[in-house]
Amino acid sequence: MQLPFKYHSNLVAHEVAHIIENYHRLEFWQALERLMPEYEEYQSGLIINTMKYFKQI
Repeated sequence: MQLPFKYHSNLVAHEVAHIIENYHRLEFWQALERLMPEYEEYQSGLIINTMKYFKQI
């Protein structure tokens, strides 16, 4: 998968938040927001462009 570099930090923060909370519960989203306050901006960009990035596989 060839994601633009700007999304790498979002994915890393997402996985680190899973160390704090395994499931996508409130605690997970709070941890992610602490790690990366602008995560919603990146999250929406990934959702909007997912098919474009996965077509490259």
